[in-house]
Amino acid sequence: MDYILQKINKKISFLEKGSQNESELKVYYQSKVEYLLVLILAYLWNKNLESLEPDAKERVVKIVEKPTIGQILEICRKLDTKKEIFKKKANSLIDSYTELRNQRIGHGYVYQDAIGKRIDHLRNLSLEIESLPISFFNQDIDLVVVSNINDQGTYHGIAYRADGDYDYWNCPQQVHQFFPNDLYGLMNNNTYFRLSPFISLRTEEEYYIFNSIVERLTGKIKYNRINKTGEYFQEYQELCKLYVENDGHRKKGINGTIINVFDNNYKKYIDVGIKAKITEFIIKNKSSVASTVWGHGGVGKTASVQRVCEELTNSSTKYFDYIVFLSAKDRFYDYFTGTVKIIEDEQKTGSFDKLIRNINFILRKEDIYDTDYIYEFEGKLLLIIDDYETFSSDDKEEIENFIKKLNINHHKVIITTRANLIVGYEIQTNELKKDETKQFLTQIRNIEFPTSSVIHEAQLTSKQLDKIQDITSGRPLFIFQFAYIVEQRGLPYALSKDFKSGEDAIKFLYGRIYDYLSKTAQNVFVAMGILTNNSEGDLTNLLEKVKYILNLEHRENEFNMAIKELEKLRIIEVIEVKFFRVYSSEIQEFMNEYYQYKDHQFKRGVTNRLNQVSKNKELDNEIALLKNANDSRLSRSETEVVTSYKQILNRPSSPHSVKLEAILNLGSYLFSDRGNQDEAIKVFEDYYTQFSHDPQYIKMYAIYNWAKGAKSYREKSIQILLEYFSRSENRKFSEDINIELFGTLLTNRAIFGIEQREETKTKCDRQEITSEERNKEWTEQKEAFLDISRHQGNDLFNLLKQKKSEGYEKLSSGARQNVAAALYQLVEIYIRLKQYHSGIEICDFAIVHLPKHFYDQFFTKRQLIYRFQER
Repeated sequence: MDYILQKINKKISFLEKGSQNESELKVYYQSKVEYLLVLILAYLWNKNLESLEPDAKERVVKIVEKPTIGQILEICRKLDTKKEIFKKKANSLIDSYTELRNQRIGHGYVYQDAIGKRIDHLRNLSLEIESLPISFFNQDIDLVVVSNINDQGTYHGIAYRADGDYDYWNCPQQVHQFFPNDLYGLMNNNTYFRLSPFISLRTEEEYYIFNSIVERLTGKIKYNRINKTGEYFQEYQELCKLYVENDGHRKKGINGTIINVFDNNYKKYIDVGIKAKITEFIIKNKSSVASTVWGHGGVGKTASVQRVCEELTNSSTKYFDYIVFLSAKDRFYDYFTGTVKIIEDEQKTGSFDKLIRNINFILRKEDIYDTDYIYEFEGKLLLIIDDYETFSSDDKEEIENFIKKLNINHHKVIITTRANLIVGYEIQTNELKKDETKQFLTQIRNIEFPTSSVIHEAQLTSKQLDKIQDITSGRPLFIFQFAYIVEQRGLPYALSKDFKSGEDAIKFLYGRIYDYLSKTAQNVFVAMGILTNNSEGDLTNLLEKVKYILNLEHRENEFNMAIKELEKLRIIEVIEVKFFRVYSSEIQEFMNEYYQYKDHQFKRGVTNRLNQVSKNKELDNEIALLKNANDSRLSRSETEVVTSYKQILNRPSSPHSVKLEAILNLGSYLFSDRGNQDEAIKVFEDYYTQFSHDPQYIKMYAIYNWAKGAKSYREKSIQILLEYFSRSENRKFSEDINIELFGTLLTNRAIFGIEQREETKTKCDRQEITSEERNKEWTEQKEAFLDISRHQGNDLFNLLKQKKSEGYEKLSSGARQNVAAALYQLVEIYIRLKQYHSGIEICDFAIVHLPKHFYDQFFTKRQLIYRFQER
């Protein structure tokens, strides 16, 4: 007798007192018989399942999924390996009930719906079952629901007595090892036997018996309620790990798939979002043999792949003959203690040679190096290579060549790795987002601490969730650690710990990160270290500085790929396109550490180019290069200075404004500081096509040529200005600089023309030319004067008359100065052309509208014209 049976008997005793309750009485007798049979199943299953022969176990595991009563009996017979219960008489008796159940009663429990005619038979049958030689049928037993175990090693729960009473229950672990939340029977000799997962006692009035396994992959069971109509569902992990055979090296699943024995790194799998992608690739992808599942440490790569292996082995469909899971993992992060633990060599597959030997051992039970056997395997093989990055470079190369020779019709390969080393199809993993972290934390609590009241995720504030996300970075590994610390030390303490940044955590996540990177990414990694300042807490700088100091400006795609690689591995994050930020100060320390291992040539090149752009992130590369060139004028040779400026001028990425300042500063340095006028003019000439539209450049180019003094240079100066103003957009004079330049052009043409006139006079006086030659030159010069008058003269004067209403004083000082000089030279032209009226008009305008300090010279010039008129 037990608590549930006592409740059933009590109800039957009540119903037998009234003839009107016949229908319900029949159902309760049915419930009693089926409870007794499932009780026998529960007892024998937990006692003898693992001792069955493989064929018998395979049959039992298959038919228990959705059994009829007849199949339950078949299972019980197979489990009764020592004929403890099912002797000849018992077989005959229960067989007769099976016939009745299958033909008359049907399945399930629907009370008050059917009318039975076999109450007497069911009554007698229940009595016969109870009289079987089963120890717990011949005594009163307690049904114990185990709740948990405390820190002192004592289990707690509730014991339901055979007399219908119940009380709290405690038991030290030295007596028996229990599973929390499971149901056990306690006999008089103080021995326990397990009844889960076939009988469930939820409360004193709510108890169920096994109906079927509705989802084998999750171990989800459907239960029927005994005392009322109702159903209940619960998951048991043991049911999704039912293996037909296990020799310690290989296991055979219920669908016939053979898989090697390995330890899962989870108690119950919690999906992190990639399991479905892995399964889809394995089952549906027909274009690639291999897929790489890659991402950071602690995000669930290995667990997800292990879960897929588990599901494939226990699914109703057989997809593979063999599944081989091999790991090169040589260490793991213990989230209970927050420390890194080493995995011994014999527990890992650390080389290509061992990989091939292990595959052969699972396929043929021979420790032999034979790749041909694997290539020629005609069954279906799924190979998992875990922690691929741990292999040496040579081993990686051999593994990749090995995979290339596999046949997609017979082989599938899944690789897990932290490195961005993609073999075949890519499946990327990521940290969990805040809402996903909350859900993950909920599932951890339900699995690990189902009765805990320390933390309920629904009560967490948004600020607390943000903090959890920050200190765990959304990595399942650290979320597990956080959950355990909460249970041990409380929520406030757990929130104060930065799990992702602990010394061992950083060592586990990033200690070998450099080795996982591509060559270019390694160089970027160390360059970022010297561009950031950990001591000042500044882990940001400009991406273009990294590109420059590594001389990758002309290998844009290669640089961008390296940045994406570092981003994906969460080593850095890119901010506002142009900045990078190193994820933590610990990573920055690794960057500096690995920089020290670089060869002298690399470090010298990086240092030289860094000196050119500096670490100052307020200065982008172009500004920094310009500053470096400007600063070099005081300390470096002329050749080095010129090289620094020309580097800017020749850079495609330098903006026009920086290049303009560079050439202006270089011109000033050569022409004025160094007195190297010819070189200054040559530099301006070399870059003329780049700056021919820029007025500041034209101004200095014209000035340098004019200042040389020689006729050819002065002609060049004038030509530069004429070409500039030959473009219509430059003659709109919307900017003062163009007015200034136009004044310069008029002034220089006038001075040059007048100098030529005076030179002709001198040559004639010295009889160096004849009168005819003089007259010819004067005619040419007159035409030049007229051209100046018609074009620059009239245009400038008309412009000034327009500007008069706007206020002449609003012009820039340079424009006012050049305009005054131009008007003065224009008056000289008019005098030589004997166009005195025009000269007087210019003087009158200047006297009235130009600043007062110009008054005297224009007044004097006007008086001179008056005297010319009187002659």
